[in-house]
Amino acid sequence: MTSGMQAMDVRVLKQRLDEGNMVLLDVRTPGEHRKLHIKGTTLLPLDSIDEKAIENLKESINGQEICAICVSGRQSAFAARKLLDQGFEKVSILQGGIRSWKDAEFPLIRGKGPISVNRQARLLVGTLVIAGTVIFWYSQRAWWLAMPAFLGLGLIFSGATGIRGLNRIIRKMPWNR
Repeated sequence: MTSGMQAMDVRVLKQRLDEGNMVLLDVRTPGEHRKLHIKGTTLLPLDSIDEKAIENLKESINGQEICAICVSGRQSAFAARKLLDQGFEKVSILQGGIRSWKDAEFPLIRGKGPISVNRQARLLVGTLVIAGTVIFWYSQRAWWLAMPAFLGLGLIFSGATGIRGLNRIIRKMPWNR
């Protein structure tokens, strides 16, 4: 976490929301938001925070404090940093993200949305590994093993670096927008 940014406890956030002293900014994807969100949140996906979105946000919050939320707190920290860099003064993140809200058993609005991006990535990788292996089995062409090998190397790279390139690609798919 960087200077000027504070992590807010879920109970403090709930109290401030009940008092009307807080703007809750959800920086998850629209699909994630549709599936599960806190009543009254303003949806502003992390990848759509640009100068125009920031100007619109400045006009709509009337100087209120902003609390950015995501699933666990990582994306909201990036969003909060962007907002602080653009001159917002009162920006915090929900410690533990929407998971902490859910764990505290505060009310949530549930809807229908796509399965999580992480699950979509695991399903895709698993399917492609099986497909490459089965095609190799029946065709006996060794180059079909390149697909499972490539995906395995991608998983090792992702695990070692924390970079989830496939997740970034899947987030841009139309059903996740």
